[in-house]
Amino acid sequence: RLWHKAYLRTEWSDIFTHDGFFSMPNTVATAGDESAYFAILALDGDNMGQVGSGAKAPPLLDQLAPPAREYFEKITPPVPDAYPRPLNPAYHLQFSQALSNFALHAVPPIIEKHGGYLLYAGGDDVLAMLPADKALACADALQKAFAEPFKKIGKITYLLPGTTSSVGVSLCHEKSPLQDAVREAQAAEKRAKKLPGKHAFAISVFKRSGEITEWEARFADGSATAALAALIDGMNNEIISSKFPHKLLEFIEPYRSDRVPAENKTNDAEDFPVKDAVKSDLALTLERQHGPKWNDADGEKIRAAISAYIDSLNGTPSEILRDLSGLLTVAAFLARQN
Repeated sequence: RLWHKAYLRTEWSDIFTHDGFFSMPNTVATAGDESAYFAILALDGDNMGQVGSGAKAPPLLDQLAPPAREYFEKITPPVPDAYPRPLNPAYHLQFSQALSNFALHAVPPIIEKHGGYLLYAGGDDVLAMLPADKALACADALQKAFAEPFKKIGKITYLLPGTTSSVGVSLCHEKSPLQDAVREAQAAEKRAKKLPGKHAFAISVFKRSGEITEWEARFADGSATAALAALIDGMNNEIISSKFPHKLLEFIEPYRSDRVPAENKTNDAEDFPVKDAVKSDLALTLERQHGPKWNDADGEKIRAAISAYIDSLNGTPSEILRDLSGLLTVAAFLARQN
């Protein structure tokens, strides 16, 4: 933390002339005045070994500049959209360049835009510190950039990896040891990669009280991030009450066979229409938990976003309810951080 002052300012005073160089962020400043929590974000590319080996090479057409793509689309027979780029030395050279462009040019402005500090970016690995309420939006922006084959940044268009990535986020109290927060974010990222198809995020919330909440979802169709944003915006804009997530949790908790004490353990009823039941409870909770600025149009947007997330869930009734509970618990926590 003091290296630049103790050594660089003395030995290289013509270059390192002010305290802005090598400034080290701290957890309290990152959390901000309105929150006592900060976030650590860890991103890692999916299936990088298979991408590098050519087994999951990106489509050839997506790797071409527009004039070249137009040429190959017009030849007879045309190159199929899914035709993979051939494996050759030029492929590896360009993919290495794409990873470098992502780390050097795409990542820093995204982290800065979300009020964070970039701790490390190299190839397909990113580690950053962010305000708690900005972390998931930042994660979504980073994975979208990683998935783009080309991205204009400033006046320059850069080649980017054009494949998927997964993200882990730990939300910790400002007095938590930083190394613990980093370790938990990396553990969450590994948890995200265990979801079928990867391209996912996992959040771990470590409350000061000792309570831990975990939630995982896929980025794929955007329904999870959209539902979280709709809930948080609805509470912050007073469309729905701050009690809304807790009241909906009270409705769905009795459905969860995985929360029954061991001595009364039961199994899920295979024919239980869990999604229909939860959507009915969602409609009832929206009726009862209006905020001061409630209006039907915004209320319908919230209902539609949460319903779309429910429709995207798969698994047993208990697994579906666990995922929904994770969304509601994380949303209630993040809404308090604004």
